[in-house]
Amino acid sequence: MVCLLMWWTHEPTGGPTVNARLPATDPCLGTAATLVHAAHRISTHHLPADALGEMATTVREAGAGIHVALLLRDPAAGAWHLTLLVDPAGRIAPLAGLGVPSGPLELALAPVRAIAPLSSVFGPAWGVAGCALAAQRLAAEQVLSVPLSGGAGTPQGMVMAFVPASAGSVTSVVAALLLHAAAATARHLRAAPAGSGDGLLTAEALTSAATREVERAVRFGRPLAVVAVELPRVAEIARTGTALAGMLSPWDVAGRLDGDRPRLAVVLPDASRGETRRVIDGVLSSAPGARVAAAWLGEDGRSFARLAMVALGRTGLGQPPAAAGAATSTAGNPALFTWSSRPSDGPLTWRRGLPMGSGAETVRCPRCLAPYSLRGAGALPAAALEQALAAARASLHASCPRHTEELRTAA
Repeated sequence: MVCLLMWWTHEPTGGPTVNARLPATDPCLGTAATLVHAAHRISTHHLPADALGEMATTVREAGAGIHVALLLRDPAAGAWHLTLLVDPAGRIAPLAGLGVPSGPLELALAPVRAIAPLSSVFGPAWGVAGCALAAQRLAAEQVLSVPLSGGAGTPQGMVMAFVPASAGSVTSVVAALLLHAAAATARHLRAAPAGSGDGLLTAEALTSAATREVERAVRFGRPLAVVAVELPRVAEIARTGTALAGMLSPWDVAGRLDGDRPRLAVVLPDASRGETRRVIDGVLSSAPGARVAAAWLGEDGRSFARLAMVALGRTGLGQPPAAAGAATSTAGNPALFTWSSRPSDGPLTWRRGLPMGSGAETVRCPRCLAPYSLRGAGALPAAALEQALAAARASLHASCPRHTEELRTAA
């Protein structure tokens, strides 16, 4: 005898209903009402960690131990990051305990709600040995996943269950509950502030974010550059924004400036002259005909409005680049590059926020997913970066929900 268990998802990610065919005589499944109540609790949790934890404990009560994970995708690089892992008891598990990198990962995604070998999904990222180690520590050889849509058919993340082959009929329960966990997680992510699809903030959002960055740099005595971009045509704004998203750090801020001209501004906190030069060269490569110049906190001004005005003045608006001295090349322009590289010694500083998307140097609170970004993490060796991420993640978990604007960890 087979019973049909059906319930409605309040925030569907793959359709309005979830169907799970379960043997009615299986004693480990309990009553349909119990599972319906569990699905409702999962769907109404406000924090992803709570939703995933509720799912894991429900499945354990049904007779199988699973780990549930949240993976988020870096839209610029297209790489995945293992952000949250919950053990069968519903507790947040340390990602470092897996013994494999948590990101950036290249994955071979399986069809939605289709059971797939762990090695086939994570093989491109972890290799044979890494997948075997992860399978051993997770006590699971298979995965089930549900994507969280990021628009235009591209997932911005996914909720994934690591399922042992011995789970048997409980796998149907996992598949059904996974949709509810994904719905709760998607709702939480949609509630977080987000920029436009091309990575550019509106003029109002840019001014607000840039002002905060300038005030922070003044308060802590850190360098900051504002790069102004004058494009030849309005039609190039979206393409240039997409190109910027691929070359900037997650903590850099890029957006449109007010006015009728196609003008952009990029704020580079803690940027060295060399890092700023690379951004300017990248803009010139992606947008031929653009005029690009920079202004510096301190020597050129102490407010975003002043720095943007100085940088725009250096682009020589309305004049030929050669006559105005605009940055058709970054070589031989002493007005742009005179500071030394930023200090690399001392503790690492993580700043709250993620205006340009996630990346390898991004860490999130395992419980509430509050994002923090580390400027200049590319200079760290991979092993050191992984240790820094683990330390920041543990600190955020311990302090949740009382998160500050900045977090410091040992270098």
